[in-house]
Amino acid sequence: MEHNKVADTVTVVKGAVEELDLPPQSVDVMISEWMGYFLLRESMLDSVIRARDRLLKPGGVMMPSKATMYWGAITCEADRIAKVQV
Repeated sequence: MEHNKVADTVTVVKGAVEELDLPPQSVDVMISEWMGYFLLRESMLDSVIRARDRLLKPGGVMMPSKATMYWGAITCEADRIAKVQV
């Protein structure tokens, strides 16, 4: 913040969202690495949603605010046959 000359404007709060003692709707921007492995493995989405609903001001910004999962079905018949024969 000092390097970018915004230390008098921006306050960085680092920690577990469940442990933050902040007033309701007191945050303009939330930045969180909540996605974890494959979007689901760390199960942090519930915590982030609760924090958003409790702390984010109306019109506030959450980053990242969405994620997209793409799936593709594949098959390898040789592998399937090899496993059946074992």
